[in-house]
Amino acid sequence: MKELEEVVLEIARDALADQERLVAGIRLRTGTLVAAHALVASFLGTPVLRDTGLTPAAWLALASLTAALALSAVVLWPWDLRFSLPASRVHRRLARPAAPALSDDPRSWMLEAARLHEQARTRNNRTEKLMSRCSGGIAVLLVLQTLAWLAELA
Repeated sequence: MKELEEVVLEIARDALADQERLVAGIRLRTGTLVAAHALVASFLGTPVLRDTGLTPAAWLALASLTAALALSAVVLWPWDLRFSLPASRVHRRLARPAAPALSDDPRSWMLEAARLHEQARTRNNRTEKLMSRCSGGIAVLLVLQTLAWLAELA
């Protein structure tokens, strides 16, 4: 049977791994949404621009596309996210002689390692939420762009 400290460490590691999968999913979805924006712009925008030129609806569609591209740059930016901890850093934190609250008991080391994983996850949270909001915004802008082109075609 696992000790409580082992379970806590596993939970902390799993939470960080879940966050990594979430960020990868957001980035993958963003790539798909950008491709959809390009298809909508080329298939619906081309006839509108050729037949009617830059109408207010066309400007709205192009602004939606531009905003979506800007938001996708935010999502796909190479953010400094950490989803794993270098073993040397963990060792350095656990082995320092004046480490408060750490005893020679390996269970206290496991709890400190779990805390380090939690710190990494917490540090990533703000960027993860920003990426998620931007990805949602890209989806909304896809609908707006599509409706603008369709309104002009109608």
